[in-house]
Amino acid sequence: MAEVSGIFSSHDLAELDAAVIRFLSRDGVGDDEVHGLYDFSAVTAFAVPGSRVAERGQLPPILRGRRVLVAPPDSGEGFAAEYRAHQRSVANSEPVVAPSRAEAYRVLALEAPLFELVDEA
Repeated sequence: MAEVSGIFSSHDLAELDAAVIRFLSRDGVGDDEVHGLYDFSAVTAFAVPGSRVAERGQLPPILRGRRVLVAPPDSGEGFAAEYRAHQRSVANSEPVVAPSRAEAYRVLALEAPLFELVDEA
């Protein structure tokens, strides 16, 4: 699970992609087995221009497994919906947008997940 908070910028979007790539490059992690849970519920503002969302959305997904974006209706729903639309048109694969982490867990069939912090070093 990737969890972001505060103001989410274009730089943060690039860093998030890089962190996922680093995680997948570790020994023993196969991207066919990995599902993505991206939690944007603590984001206070999205400062990613629509052109940048479109640019990233038109690239192939980094993960081949199921992807879920947690984007509450009052904050990140527009960002998530725009990204999802671009992914659908380009990759014929789109992330699910969930209004809460609980709903994301349900979509991924997770009952009591335990996440471990991944060392970025």
